[in-house]
Amino acid sequence: MLDSSLALNSIDEFPVSVKEPLVQSVFEEWSAYGIQEAMDRANQLKDPSRLWALKGLLIAHNGLSDSEKRNIARRFGAEQIFIDLAAKAIADEQIENPHERWGQIERF
Repeated sequence: MLDSSLALNSIDEFPVSVKEPLVQSVFEEWSAYGIQEAMDRANQLKDPSRLWALKGLLIAHNGLSDSEKRNIARRFGAEQIFIDLAAKAIADEQIENPHERWGQIERF
């Protein structure tokens, strides 16, 4: 298991250009062992790290319903992060019925 606190503290030493994927990865891992603790810690971060952490949390928990993920994003005051990730997931899927898929995207 990754020592999430140590990893998070070590990220500060990296250039800004690589921080986003590192923060996201730390929170993907951390949330697998306790999403509430990871969310609490993520909310203590300053932007943009807090938003990168949210992305990691939402990506790691693809088993949650869209409603649950949207609620988590709302707790961060960043519902757009959820919307962007959901739209990307839909766009990445093979589309058999483009008209129906567009309707799904519009509902976000």
